[in-house]
Amino acid sequence: MKPILPSAVLILGCIAVASAQAPKPRSSDFFARDAEERPAKPRASEFFSRGDAPAPAISALGADGLVAEGVRHVSGAMTLTAPRIEVRGTSLTREDVARLLDPAAPGDLRERLAAMKAREIVVPDLAITLGSAVASLKDLRLSDVGDGRIGAVVVGPGSVALGEGATPARAAFARFETAGVDVDHLLAPLLPHPVDDASALKAAFVGAALDGIALTSPDGDVVRIARVVGRDARSRRTAAGLGATFDRIAAGLDKAADAGASARGLAAAADLLGAFQVGNLEAVGLDYADPHGTTGRIARIGLAAAAGAPGSVRLDGFETAGPDLTARVASVAVEDVSLRSLIDGMAAAAATGSRVGPAEARRFVPQVGAIRLGRIEVAKSGSKDGSKDGSKDGSKDGSKDGTTGGEGAGAAAFALDGLELVTSDLVEGVPTRLRFAMRDLSVPAAFVSGQDSSGQLAALGYTAIATSVRADLAWSEASRQLAVHEIAVEGGGMGTAKLRAVVGNVSRDLFGRDPEAATRAALGATAQSLDLDIQDRGLLDRVLAMQARQRGVAAEDVRIEYAAYARLGIPQMLSSMPGATELGQAVARFITRPGQLRLGVKPLQPAGLSAAEVAAAEDPATLLSRIAVTATTE
Repeated sequence: MKPILPSAVLILGCIAVASAQAPKPRSSDFFARDAEERPAKPRASEFFSRGDAPAPAISALGADGLVAEGVRHVSGAMTLTAPRIEVRGTSLTREDVARLLDPAAPGDLRERLAAMKAREIVVPDLAITLGSAVASLKDLRLSDVGDGRIGAVVVGPGSVALGEGATPARAAFARFETAGVDVDHLLAPLLPHPVDDASALKAAFVGAALDGIALTSPDGDVVRIARVVGRDARSRRTAAGLGATFDRIAAGLDKAADAGASARGLAAAADLLGAFQVGNLEAVGLDYADPHGTTGRIARIGLAAAAGAPGSVRLDGFETAGPDLTARVASVAVEDVSLRSLIDGMAAAAATGSRVGPAEARRFVPQVGAIRLGRIEVAKSGSKDGSKDGSKDGSKDGSKDGTTGGEGAGAAAFALDGLELVTSDLVEGVPTRLRFAMRDLSVPAAFVSGQDSSGQLAALGYTAIATSVRADLAWSEASRQLAVHEIAVEGGGMGTAKLRAVVGNVSRDLFGRDPEAATRAALGATAQSLDLDIQDRGLLDRVLAMQARQRGVAAEDVRIEYAAYARLGIPQMLSSMPGATELGQAVARFITRPGQLRLGVKPLQPAGLSAAEVAAAEDPATLLSRIAVTATTE
């Protein structure tokens, strides 16, 4: 949407040329909310003037056209200069155009714009100066201008220099175009009085595209964007007008603001957020480079937000490379994004007229349905000895199962196959349904050895670790249960642990804004069941082999010893717990023949075991006497 605003300024500059300098009105004069607060309608001279420049010369251009030469506009610190403006295919006379450009003539800005009719307006060269910023636009063309609408706007190339000195920041583009511009609605937020239907969300333009963008900083950083396309954007006028809205937000953020000013600022911010819908926006071919050798690229960034529906943001094909590190991210997606909960929460808090506390601030969170990451790879650009993969001899080791081998694993500092977080069913801004998955986080030998000071991983024979995690939790208000459907951790070449649990008597207060009520709800919740499945995939044998090497005995001797400890020691340590003997025997069988170990824990009381009861237990034996355990092996 941002490219539309410069085009609006250009449109105004081409159409509403004024001829006399006038004092600049205050922002409150332009954006007063109520009719009785508003001053008289400002004349065009209050928007633009020519300064000391002479009036432009207006002459005929063919059978149905006019040309204005020597056009100069001044608006505050901004100056627009156009040597020539051509108005083609118009029924307006030279006197009509002169009247439209005369600041002393009757009619406000909107009425003057509505009176302008032409098949095409052409500005070959336009220069804009605002402070130290200088912009140059070539070949500006406005087509089918009339009745407050413009059929199409095309301009380009163009450039802007920002700042002073030998190397100012620069921006340039090859071409900008937009179509179906509703000038009335586009300018509604800036006008000093409401416009019919300006309070409704509607499109100010059909679509817009900006090609060949190049941005250069004074330090030599360069960003290039092949193309940016936007469509279906919608906007409306804020209740107080744009200027007053910003004034109220600023006043509410002031440290000295009272509760009333803070509330008004919050209400204005909520109104402003609700005044814009981005629609669909896409940027492709983004490249970055700095003078120090760091480069970056993003294949595509897309934002989609259909009217009245949650939106999404997606990034594809991110790559960066520097002297020390390279990184790749296949994709990043944020789905089902909605600001409605944020806007409603801000408006509700503002309506109370009180200051916002931590409890209310919990509602100021946008709703995000899902975050998904594609494959991520981070690698060293080169090691000290010049090898490309970061290992001393340039070898590639570290496989998915944690053993040697694995093509290319040694080159990456780490790799992640994907990550997903999905939330839903919000209560007071807190999701009550959550799914999480992290797939194959792989960390190679070079990194692991630097972090594992004890050397345990190396002693176990692992040159890398590859880990996956899954979680699935949901709360049901009807059953008042928090169900842990699964929390699973899997280690490549190690094994898998899966946990399931049910927590009962979980009330809605646990997710509410009242901290005391949430604490009471947490203490009243009861553990009703817990199940743990352990699947060995090599870790147990590695542990036994390591112990055997350290003690100088056979691995089978260590296995027999550990199994005996489990069979006799567990029942002795957990003597007060029903099922302790069964647990000891199952663990012994698992050590003797590694496979799968299933454990189940349940309170003896049907209602479950509450957090308050756990806290009040005099000793572990008392607590263990209140639960029973079952254990099996496969």
